[in-house]
Amino acid sequence: MQDFSLINYKINFHEGCKVEILDDHSDNYVLEFYEKDNYSHDWLLLKGFHEHPKYSWFFFSPKRFAIKWKINIFGWENDNLKHLVQHTYSHYNKNILLYFTSDSIQEQKEWIRYIKDMVNDYNCNITIITKDYNKLFSPDPRIKIFNTLPSNFQDLFDASYNIKHSNKLSDFEELQDIGYYPEQMGIDFINGGNTFTSKYNKKIEHNINPYSFIKNILSI
Repeated sequence: MQDFSLINYKINFHEGCKVEILDDHSDNYVLEFYEKDNYSHDWLLLKGFHEHPKYSWFFFSPKRFAIKWKINIFGWENDNLKHLVQHTYSHYNKNILLYFTSDSIQEQKEWIRYIKDMVNDYNCNITIITKDYNKLFSPDPRIKIFNTLPSNFQDLFDASYNIKHSNKLSDFEELQDIGYYPEQMGIDFINGGNTFTSKYNKKIEHNINPYSFIKNILSI
C-alpha cells in the first residue's frame, strides 16, 4: 500500500519520531509505530497509542537511530475505525542533519567517507554539524559541513541523528512491552520488534569499528 493522507498531519524524525495531528476529523486518534524487520522484511509493531487528542503531538523517542519507519493514524467515522494516514520513511531524497561529537578528526573523516556512499545510494543531502568544521573537507556537494545548528532545523530537515560514542547509562532503555531475547544470545528480534540496547545505537558500541558504528546509527 502506498502512502496516503486523508487529514492534515506532520511527521519528522529528530531524536525519534514526532507525530503532529493538525486536523479535527476525529476527537481522538489511534497511532501505530512500525519498524521494517531486516530479516523477515515484515513490518513489526513497536507501539500503539489510543485516544490521542486532535490538534496535539506525540513524541516516540526510544529509537533515535535510523530505522525504516511506518506510522499509521486511525480515526473514527460512524463509530468505526478508519485508516486515515500511512507514512513511511527511508533516506531516499531526504535532507538529513548529523551531529558529530567525536574529538577524533581521523574518525570524523572516516565517517564522511561512508556518508559519501550514503548520498550516492539514496540521493539524499547531508548537513554535518561539528566543532571541527574548518578541519574537514566535503567530498560531494550534497554533503555540507557547518559549526552551528540552525535554530529552525526541525523545519529544514526530514531527520537528524547524533553520531557519537557514549557510555552513559541514561542512553540505554528497555521497553517492557517489546519482547526480545537476551542480547547476548545474538538474536536481534522477536515478535514484538527489533531489539535495541541504546536510544542512539542499536548495537553495543564498545570496540566497534567506524563503518559498523555509523552503519548502525544511520541504517546504511
